[in-house]
Amino acid sequence: MMLMEEIPKKEEDEVVGESLVMKPMRLELLKLIKDAQQKHGLRHNDYQRYRSYCGRRIARLRKALNFVQIEKKKFVKKDVDGESLKVSEKFLLIPLMDAERAWSYGLQLKFEMQSEPRKKYHMIGRLRKAVEHANFLKELGKESCDARSKLEIEAYSALLSGTLYFETSEWEKAVEAYTSARTLYHNLSLTLDEEESRIYKKKVEEIVPNLRFCAYNIGDDSARKDILSMPRAGRELDELIHQTLQSSKLIDIEWKGRKMTIKHEKVRVFFSREQQFKEELSNISSNEEKISAYESLMIDCKDAIQVLKEDLSQDPQFRNRQTTNTGPVSPSHFLYTYLNYIKHTKVIERNIIMINSMKDVIDGKVSQAEGKKPIKPQDLIRMYENILSNLSELPQLAGLEEDSELKTKIESETLFYKGSRCFYIALSFLGAKKWPEAMALFQRSVTYASKAKQLHSSTDEIRKSATDLILSVERKQFVAHANSILDKEKLTESLDSQSLDKTLPLIERLDHYYDDPSLTSGHPNLINFPPEYQSIPCKPLFFDLALDHVTFPSFDSKFGQTGDGSGQKAGWFGGWLGGWGGSKK
Repeated sequence: MMLMEEIPKKEEDEVVGESLVMKPMRLELLKLIKDAQQKHGLRHNDYQRYRSYCGRRIARLRKALNFVQIEKKKFVKKDVDGESLKVSEKFLLIPLMDAERAWSYGLQLKFEMQSEPRKKYHMIGRLRKAVEHANFLKELGKESCDARSKLEIEAYSALLSGTLYFETSEWEKAVEAYTSARTLYHNLSLTLDEEESRIYKKKVEEIVPNLRFCAYNIGDDSARKDILSMPRAGRELDELIHQTLQSSKLIDIEWKGRKMTIKHEKVRVFFSREQQFKEELSNISSNEEKISAYESLMIDCKDAIQVLKEDLSQDPQFRNRQTTNTGPVSPSHFLYTYLNYIKHTKVIERNIIMINSMKDVIDGKVSQAEGKKPIKPQDLIRMYENILSNLSELPQLAGLEEDSELKTKIESETLFYKGSRCFYIALSFLGAKKWPEAMALFQRSVTYASKAKQLHSSTDEIRKSATDLILSVERKQFVAHANSILDKEKLTESLDSQSLDKTLPLIERLDHYYDDPSLTSGHPNLINFPPEYQSIPCKPLFFDLALDHVTFPSFDSKFGQTGDGSGQKAGWFGGWLGGWGGSKK
């Protein structure tokens, strides 16, 4: 059965005697809801969008099935029953969408209740409603669905029940429900082919972290290591785990010789998780999972910083210190500094893991993942720039301006990371065949690395890394130098190998040089003599020869002269006197 808006044509029922026998319905429930969730918001954890979609979907289903609950502007409740299913198997989707809508509303409230705790009661009510709809769907499916669909509906109902018990801290009931759902999904995956079973196996993996967490809360101490070693299923589970694993509450913390009191719960939870982070990281093998763990920790750190900053914003001493960078630093302000220090250092540690992962790909130790963008030296340059930016922020934190030990430590690290950045910039020039630029940057990289080694404040790790960097630079320097020499030789060979017509005179081959002995002889071939004729454009001339043979029309009629033409020509005075003293004809 597919998720479509149109109502499928009614199946022809088989009539046996006078009784109407329905064909068992197939409802691929998990595939159906997974497709809907991915397309309508849950890919980005947008539960409100998915809830709105479920509401619209129910309205469309009821309208298409002519099963609306509004008659003459009045609400008339209509529940799906066995008779409805005889009309169309599409009726099964109505209670399913009702359950999905209630479940998504409950999880939406779960995100919102972090700022409004009273919404927890509303959330539990919505989850309880989702379980009711799922149980109703299970009752409908008992008589009308095939065996596979019944198992899917039962697993879905058990999963929603487990979610409800998990949120109400009924751990034993939650374990029972989650175990039932996991078993059903696992058995379904065994009966299907590889492609269809993938979605069921993934669902089993999603259930396991919640199941182990419930087992730990019941009192299963062996679940502790399993919880730490398994991949995280989400931020909410991370927070729950670290709240539970911390048996004693953190109230005070000491750093740089100063004792600070922790008042906020989010800050306390973060420090609790930060203490367990090294152990958590040691149980993770792949770099991708380590990066994900760092990202999750940094999100918690940013939340703790924001909570503390909002509290300190009302302190005039804090505002003055932020503006002028002078004056005393209160314990709360120093705790704020400590949180920022942790944030910057964790960003640096995460970037180092990412750099090591990229280096393995560039060096050929690990193959490039399919479908991902190829890794280039420019990617590592950006990572090193981010590290240098975070290192430069550390000495500027309030209360650390006069910390000479921190400054010397940062100085050695800065020199090493600058050398590493120069090395990968040089590699990018090496790839572009810009040998002089690459060699100059390699030399600059060696200078930085040598300075980092010579500093007394450098740690053994920095000294070892600087030594390895110098060795890598020397290898690449030889490559750049050799390629530079080869390019020059190729250029000379190409010039020598150019085929020139040596019979040409010198004036026609001024751009090319070769040793021509005829130039020093008594008959040098300088120019062509006599010069060859060349066509030139002719000068435009006008020869007025046709004018003598042109007959122009007579203009006598226009001047008003008589035809005999007998008139005495008058001179200048005659014409003037005649015109002045003569009479008009």
